[in-house]
Amino acid sequence: MAPVGKYQRAYNKQRMKYRNAPQVHVDATERYVEAIMEGEEDTSKGIKARAPKKYYLPFFNQDKSAQKQPKSKIRKYDKPLYVRDKNNPKILRPYR
Repeated sequence: MAPVGKYQRAYNKQRMKYRNAPQVHVDATERYVEAIMEGEEDTSKGIKARAPKKYYLPFFNQDKSAQKQPKSKIRKYDKPLYVRDKNNPKILRPYR
């Protein structure tokens, strides 16, 4: 029940990423199973319980420069930075 129109685009993108995570795993597993059935994947050592990373698609076409940056301990989008004013949507106020 979050008021979607009030929050920043980056916050909503991160929220969608967590919401869609189970479906991403299912899609990657389907691609992995198809590769096994077509003989593209080596199964001599057995089948992995989780699909390898090469079967996962990037989320919202992430660019390579964002992946090379070191990970910070503080999660950047735990909360939105700014919220729109309820009376005037052109005004942004810091989120508290």
